[in-house]
Amino acid sequence: MSPVELQKKLDLATTHHQAGRVAEAESLYLEILSLMPDQPDVLHLLGVIRQQQSRPLEALKLIGRALDLNPRQAAYHCNLGVVLTELKLRGRAKAEYRQAIQLKTDYFEAHFNLANCLMETGDPERAVASFHRAMEIRPDEFEAMGNLVYAMQCLPGADPAEIFAQHLRWGQKHADPLSGEIRPHDNSRQENRRLRIGYVSSDFREHSVAFFMEDLLANHDPKQVEVFAYADMHLTDGYTARLQTLVPQWRNVTRMSYQKVAEMIRSDGIDILVDLAGHTGGNRLLVFARKPAPIQVSYLGYPDTSGISTIDFRMTDGYADPPGMTEKYYSEKLVRLPRSFVCYKPVAEAPEVSALPALSRGWVTFGSFNALTKMNGQIVALWCRILREVPGSRILIKNAGLFDDLVKREMLERFSAGGIEASRVKLLPQVQTQAAHLKMYEEMDIALDTFPYHGTTTSCEAMWMGVPVVTLEGRRHASRVGVSLLTNLKLTELIAGEPEEYVGIAARLAGDLPRLSGLRAGLRGRMRSSPLMDGAGFAREVEAGYRQMWSQWLKSCG
Repeated sequence: MSPVELQKKLDLATTHHQAGRVAEAESLYLEILSLMPDQPDVLHLLGVIRQQQSRPLEALKLIGRALDLNPRQAAYHCNLGVVLTELKLRGRAKAEYRQAIQLKTDYFEAHFNLANCLMETGDPERAVASFHRAMEIRPDEFEAMGNLVYAMQCLPGADPAEIFAQHLRWGQKHADPLSGEIRPHDNSRQENRRLRIGYVSSDFREHSVAFFMEDLLANHDPKQVEVFAYADMHLTDGYTARLQTLVPQWRNVTRMSYQKVAEMIRSDGIDILVDLAGHTGGNRLLVFARKPAPIQVSYLGYPDTSGISTIDFRMTDGYADPPGMTEKYYSEKLVRLPRSFVCYKPVAEAPEVSALPALSRGWVTFGSFNALTKMNGQIVALWCRILREVPGSRILIKNAGLFDDLVKREMLERFSAGGIEASRVKLLPQVQTQAAHLKMYEEMDIALDTFPYHGTTTSCEAMWMGVPVVTLEGRRHASRVGVSLLTNLKLTELIAGEPEEYVGIAARLAGDLPRLSGLRAGLRGRMRSSPLMDGAGFAREVEAGYRQMWSQWLKSCG
């Protein structure tokens, strides 16, 4: 094949690829490689197709061969990083993204992907810097701005006013330009009629959102509310099927445009539309920007404001958002539920609570199953202080990111810097089933909450398995979730106001095994009898909150 013929075929293949005609592009790439197997661009592009086809090992081999032939191509390094990320090898992925940036300093995708990798490996400080650099290159990038505001939740010492300002900037840049699509609502103004409630989420599956929505959906009063779900589900599972049985009107909006979803919601006559994602992956905030329902609410899936003027309310409670403390950092009006802002539904396959492991082992094991995203340098340093304070103690950390040996090495180096040898740190990757995940709590005596972004599901799971959680309170919702959970369990003695107190509470608890053993034996019963698991009572409180919002809207209509 002559160079001219090669270029023509390659141009045609690339045109097919860019237009989404993957089969045609793949056929041409394979034809070229059958005649000329050492074409790096073709190897790279075929590798990209293999990655898109969820064949990452083949993609790894193809792009690796391309790099062997031409190691100076930034795109090769960046796309190899994407494949490595998919394979959960984030330590190697970070190195590839950095190499791509070294070759091409204004490479948006490399900066953006590096930022996400840094977040997923517990380095929010560098992640925020990388997101800012990506946004310097593309100031209007939707996803980069959203990921930045999420990353700021994990940043120690972040200014709440700056976090709020960044959310508002997102709203001004991406939501406000859609205000021209907002139309008047013709919903019936009858005050006491049954309300149509719509829940929007991409997480109606085995996910934290589902764990806290199931009892609410199961206990909604059909005389008071008619429930709709707008499910953007690229992945479904048994949870999806179970939740579908609880929702009278289930709408599959996967791959549907924002505008079409908004039109569907308007056509359904939804009175109150509830966002369950905020600035997390798969969100549909640009549906809410079009205001398809007269009342729009932010709830549950994100620990901060949306920053969008068309979302009217945010549901919370007085512990996570005490009156007078946090209102100024929300674009929404807060509606505080009287007890807890969440209701937890444990998985049916949870094992029974085990005996306290410290009694048979002779040492106390602290632990955290939170996302590495939340394990910033500050909280790891505090954990090191606790381990130094309690001689012989150990710590257990489990997370999907710890599949990668390089990420494990980075975590061990953090503990080493805090004076803790590797033998006292046990790092485990994600396990396949919820039952296996919960069984690992049999190894843990005391759970240590992350800060400034507290755990929610992980804290509830720990306490369901009899493991008390020590938390450090802050002055934003993200750093007050533990306050809400523990207050509702009447365990406020486990809430620290300062880092020194956090260390002290954990150390004292570790030194009192009879108390620790008693807590373990009683925590599941305490959970059952608390507001955290009162599904019927919680549903009535949420419905009362919806009535409050409805009444306010009716008054605003004159």
